[in-house]
Amino acid sequence: MSRALTCDLEFMCRVDPAASRDLVCRAVACRAQIQLLVPTAEEDVVLVGELIHESGPSLGVRIDGPPGATSRATGASIISVSFELSGTHYFFETSCIRDAESGGEIIHLRRPASMSILDRRRSSRWSPRKPAEVIISPVGGTGTSLRHAAMLNVGSQGIACRISKVGGQDLNLGDVLLASFRAGLESKPFEFHSRITNITEGGTSATVILGMEFIQDAEYKSDLARLQKALRAG
Repeated sequence: MSRALTCDLEFMCRVDPAASRDLVCRAVACRAQIQLLVPTAEEDVVLVGELIHESGPSLGVRIDGPPGATSRATGASIISVSFELSGTHYFFETSCIRDAESGGEIIHLRRPASMSILDRRRSSRWSPRKPAEVIISPVGGTGTSLRHAAMLNVGSQGIACRISKVGGQDLNLGDVLLASFRAGLESKPFEFHSRITNITEGGTSATVILGMEFIQDAEYKSDLARLQKALRAG
């Protein structure tokens, strides 16, 4: 699926099994930070973890979160995982193959046979070194309408994030949403009205990538300098 109002220079490419095995080994060796997008009946849950070991069909992940956070992942049938190596984002789909251990903070994921890569051609965009979340809500909406997405990159004119197909099933091109996120070393979150300009397959069968353009209203203009400073510093 690919729906676009404008030409998008980001697209997904498949990584073959041999290269995927090598990427997993590299990610474990450097204790890569990973992001897990877990669809639930209520809402998408974004968990952050660290790849700590790999053995046979299993990948060990230490989850960074409150007590009980791992139960969200162990009970899910599909988990969409993303991680970054040398500035490139990789994605794969998996599930838990063993119950949590070590006080509930370590889960074991099924090793992917292959994965996808996000080929980016936008040099002006900033990608988080560690997993980062984007909170999306309808303009004028309530807390029950919040959606949680995983940030891919952000620039002075827009943002790209990954969300489950379930969480984004009622979103359409042209929809105006409020996107809240953090960037660079800036502690105060940014909140911009944003228009969906692109909806593309997200590298796994359960996710899509949203491309959103910031609406240049008064809030955007008043916070643009702070965003640009954060992107340069980050």
